[in-house]
Amino acid sequence: ADGYGGWSDLNASLHNLQFYDASAGASGKDLGFWGGLQDNGTAFVPAKGQSFAPAGGDGFSVIVDPTDANRAVGEYTNLTAYSTTDGGHSFTTISPSCTGQDIGYGGERPDCDPSARFQAPLAADTTTPSHWVSSGRYVWDTTKGFGTRCDLTACDWKSVFDLGAGHAGTAIGSANGVTYAGWVKGGNPSPNFDRGIATNAGGTWHQVNVSTLPNRYLAGMTVDPSDGNHAYAIFNGYSRRWIPGGGTGVVFETTDAGATWRDLTGNLPDAPGDALVVRNGILVLATDIGVFAADASKPGVWSRYGTGLPNASTNNLTLAPTGELVAATHGRGIWTITR
Repeated sequence: ADGYGGWSDLNASLHNLQFYDASAGASGKDLGFWGGLQDNGTAFVPAKGQSFAPAGGDGFSVIVDPTDANRAVGEYTNLTAYSTTDGGHSFTTISPSCTGQDIGYGGERPDCDPSARFQAPLAADTTTPSHWVSSGRYVWDTTKGFGTRCDLTACDWKSVFDLGAGHAGTAIGSANGVTYAGWVKGGNPSPNFDRGIATNAGGTWHQVNVSTLPNRYLAGMTVDPSDGNHAYAIFNGYSRRWIPGGGTGVVFETTDAGATWRDLTGNLPDAPGDALVVRNGILVLATDIGVFAADASKPGVWSRYGTGLPNASTNNLTLAPTGELVAATHGRGIWTITR
C-alpha cells in the first residue's frame, strides 16, 4: 500500500511444516513423499510439482508403498486410518478403532478398538510391506497391505493381543512378523502413570520385563530384521531431574526378546528420544534436538549425524526404497540424507 513501501512474497522459500511422520515410495525414477502434519492433514510431496494435502485435520503416521508412491495410508486422530491407491484423489477408511469406524462408517463393529490414543501408532513391517501393525488397547494386524478393507460387515484388521485395561499403544515396530508394541497407562507422569512393552517374539504374545527401563513415555520400537529377539526401545521425556521417578536413559537394547535390557544412552544429551533406525551398521536416533548416530557394534558413543539439518525436533526416521534416510521434522519439513 502507498506509504508503507513494497512487500516481497517469501512464502515459496519457507520450509516449516510440522511433520509427525514421513515416508517415501518410488515415483518413476524419483521419490514421492507422504507425511502426517500437525493440524494440517496428510501431505503428499510428488516427485514433480508442488506438495498438497489431500486429507485434512490432524495427520499422524503414514505407510507408503515402496514401489509406488501413489499408494499410501494416512492417519487421523484415534487411529482413524485411511488408504489411497491413486495419489490421494480418493480414500478408503480402513480403521480398526471404534472412533475411526464411527467417523468413516457412521457405526462401529463390536470388535473395534475402544481406546486408541489421540496419536496412535501405525506402521508397516520393515521386511514384509503387506504386513501392517497398529495399536490402541489392542495390537492389530493385517497381512493384506493395500488390499486391506474394514467396514461394518467385515474387517481385515485382526486383534492379536490385549495390552490391558487402561493401557494404550504409543509405539510399534515389526520385522519378519515379529512385533514389539509399547504402551502407557494414564497421562502425564503421576503416581498412576505406567508403561510397558508386549511382543510376539518367540511365537506367543506376552508382556516383557520393563523393571529396569525408565518410567516414561515410550516413543519408538525398532526390530532387527535378522533376529526377532533383538530390538530397541526409545524413550521420550526427560530424566528424573525433571520427572520424579521417571528414570534416566533414552535408548535401550534387548537381545533376548525383552527379558533383559542394556542402556545405550552413553553421551547423549538429556533430551526426548523419538525413533531409531539401523542403517549400514549405524544406529541413527531421532530426538527433539536433532539426529545422532553411533556404531551399532560399540554403541554409547554418539555424535551429530550429517550436516545441514536444522536444529528442530525430528519426530521420525524411515528408510526410502533407494536407501536415503528420511527425517520428519516438527517445524522444518522433510529432509533426506544419502550416506
